[in-house]
Amino acid sequence: MRSIPTFKYADVLKHKRVRLEWLEALHLYGLSHIEGCPIDKKRTPFKALANLVGPLRQSMYGPIWDVITLENAQNLAYTSTPLPLHQDLCYYEAPPGLQFLHCLENDVEGGTNTYIDSFKAVEVLKEQDMEAYRTLLSTPITYEKIDPENHRRKRRPLISLGEDGDVQFVYHSPPWAGPLKVPFDSVVPFYSAYNKFIAIITNPDNQVVQRTEPGDVFCFDNRRVFHSREKFLSEGKRHLQGCYVDTDDFDSTYRTLRRDLKPK
Repeated sequence: MRSIPTFKYADVLKHKRVRLEWLEALHLYGLSHIEGCPIDKKRTPFKALANLVGPLRQSMYGPIWDVITLENAQNLAYTSTPLPLHQDLCYYEAPPGLQFLHCLENDVEGGTNTYIDSFKAVEVLKEQDMEAYRTLLSTPITYEKIDPENHRRKRRPLISLGEDGDVQFVYHSPPWAGPLKVPFDSVVPFYSAYNKFIAIITNPDNQVVQRTEPGDVFCFDNRRVFHSREKFLSEGKRHLQGCYVDTDDFDSTYRTLRRDLKPK
């Protein structure tokens, strides 16, 4: 995917056929772009999109959260420094499924976002080095969040397969990676395999890069699509609002709408 499937906010809300096309894009590619969402910090109109899929997922940040630059921030997301490719909340037992990000303000220089389809990256790794693939399928990585109010930890392999043997989830969150707790003989093979995976996801040919403008909503599968943000200058304003919706709710809504709109 070299471009992001794009839809109009009003069309998705008003027309079920367009809504199904949007959900179909998320199902196929894990990423979508909605244009023309009204900007209202208090009424949060982007929430209407999320509610079409399911109820908002509660997290340690609440049902809706703001991404702004803060002094003495305890999270890289609330700074102007670059964020590497990652997923949110890998230290949860069940990380959120869909993530919605609505841009309210963005007049800073820099801050462009990058997205990568991790399922495709795993396919490439499997073709290039089957042993590296097997290593990342079996070696648990520690993800950890420690702050004055939290100490969350979860160990899981980078790649997780479903019942059919296909890739179901990929977990990657370097800013919140804890110590690697594996036998000594497994350390070098793991990092060798891990570095090969990093080379794939950081290859510009495998990335989609797009600046977020006011009124944009980017919705993506948090367990499939990695996202990053380049450094931006602190002058100006950059304000996004976000929320999560669980994968179970997305799957149910997608199947139900597809069934209801199936030609008779």
